[in-house]
Amino acid sequence: MTTPPEGYEPATPTPSAGNYPAPGPSAQYPTYASAPAQPAPPQQPRRSVLVTVLSLLVMLLLGIVIGLLLSRTVLAPDDDASAPAEPTATATDPATDTEAGSTEAAPYPDAPSDDVLAVMEAQFRRTEGDSFAMGDVNAPVVIAEWADFRCSYCAKFHLETLPAIQHFIDEGVVRYEWNDFPVLGEESVDLAVAGRAAGDQGLFFEMSHAIVNYQFVEGGTDLSNENLIAIAEEIGMPDIATFTESLENSQAARAAIQASYDNATQIFGKAATPQFVVNAQYIGGWLDGEGFTTVIEQELQRVADNG
Repeated sequence: MTTPPEGYEPATPTPSAGNYPAPGPSAQYPTYASAPAQPAPPQQPRRSVLVTVLSLLVMLLLGIVIGLLLSRTVLAPDDDASAPAEPTATATDPATDTEAGSTEAAPYPDAPSDDVLAVMEAQFRRTEGDSFAMGDVNAPVVIAEWADFRCSYCAKFHLETLPAIQHFIDEGVVRYEWNDFPVLGEESVDLAVAGRAAGDQGLFFEMSHAIVNYQFVEGGTDLSNENLIAIAEEIGMPDIATFTESLENSQAARAAIQASYDNATQIFGKAATPQFVVNAQYIGGWLDGEGFTTVIEQELQRVADNG
């Protein structure tokens, strides 16, 4: 999953346009004049050095333990983008039933607490005519994704995982809903604006696929408005003039993108992509088609069992 640079702590976003963390590779840091030379510290006795080393080791071990405990918090994103995400529903793994006579494992993870589940379910729009959604509004399972057009693992989901689960959407049992979460800087916001401009003409998914394909398949790097207009022409945008106007006068779109960003940071507590809510399960990071199919089937079974 794509994350900001190590040590980065995003400030609480405000509804004003353009309030997004800058991408790591281009971040500029201030330079400072070198401090005056200081006299070398006196040598410490061997015992003092040993005590210092042991103290540092104890602090390191405590830090590791605390980090492991915090990593089990509900809805905390998985920062390791190099490994497949693990779907979760509660702060701890479901307990294994060891009582005599119980031989079958639960077909799906335990649901989270009622208050957490209410927050998760509130993210599903289920709106007719939603340009940023695919599938039946009454589908029993909803996949809500928060993503950035410049995020490589978001691209991996759209190029590999989504085609593998598209049949669930076509069959009417799954609905997919996109949410803007531009965590990688202003160019990510610009791409989100282009996505919304295409969505206004009913071509959000065509445009989003073209943007992802241009960057991560073709290796393109020109994300200027001029090139986005050229991409829009290639996918058959019916009204290029309106699309261009939407890119150049994008205050309303940027406000909507900011609101989506604010909501995501409030829910997940961290700027990282991709993140998913699938009915009662949270997925922090990329998951392949087989893994997502398992989650979908679990949630279909949960719905069937609960009537």
